[in-house]
Amino acid sequence: MDEVVARIETAMSQSLPTNQRCIIQSPRTQAAAIASDSNRLYEHADGKMYFTPEGYELPEKASLRAAFRMWINGDSFNANTVRPFILWSVNKVPHFLWKKFRAGWYDVLRQMMKAPELLALEADLSDSSRVPEEDLARLFDEGQKYLLSQYSFLANRSYQKWTVTTWSRQTIFSSIMKFGNEEEKARANAQKIDGTDLTVRNGNEPWYSKHFFDC
Repeated sequence: MDEVVARIETAMSQSLPTNQRCIIQSPRTQAAAIASDSNRLYEHADGKMYFTPEGYELPEKASLRAAFRMWINGDSFNANTVRPFILWSVNKVPHFLWKKFRAGWYDVLRQMMKAPELLALEADLSDSSRVPEEDLARLFDEGQKYLLSQYSFLANRSYQKWTVTTWSRQTIFSSIMKFGNEEEKARANAQKIDGTDLTVRNGNEPWYSKHFFDC
């Protein structure tokens, strides 16, 4: 019994603060898990295997820094682990969770990866990889610096206090068209035409619903 308690306490001490994530309790018994290096696949009630435990939700009001950490190193909740978000795929994450992630997190985090210092990082990431905190802090700073270089109109705003979803909202196509300089508008229009800007579908409107930004 003491050994079990010790393992639980160790797992809890290694997890991020509980106010940074939300697990919705399910009446179902504890999900079966298949080990995949340091992460798992979780069986859900529909019989499918996913990267996330059943009921897993994106952390509410996560800062860009916290989101970047989970993007690169994944998330944990007690003994449950969630692989790096950068490795998520549409068929391995529950549909509604994927839509929220895709709308409020993905684009701004993907944009950070275009920073010169981060270009080679993705090739080194895997299910079992983990970037040390000191390196992660440096990479985050470089990624955020790159974002500010791409969206000059953000420099005089209180971006240090923003959540990742606010960052996403401030960098969508319609915001660039409203506040960006001519170079930024031209770049956004080019991305819209060639299909690399997935924040737009018809006209200038974002494809997602507003409520996806509320987490």
